[in-house]
Amino acid sequence: MGKGRRNKALRLTPAKVNYIIRAKNNDIRSRIIAIEMKVSIRTVNRVWGYWMKSQTTAEHPDASCGVFE
Repeated sequence: MGKGRRNKALRLTPAKVNYIIRAKNNDIRSRIIAIEMKVSIRTVNRVWGYWMKSQTTAEHPDASCGVFE
């Protein structure tokens, strides 16, 4: 086997995913979150993007203002 890391698979726990979502909702930059959690910036952006796509207008806090209609 090569000299690199053996197990590159990263398992995000539900607590880590919730932390990323909470931090992004509080307008913390992806770079800062990635450094705090020792994951890549891409991982933070991937979790955030998936969460944003899975939201519905009923769950979104700004749905009442008519922006999403």
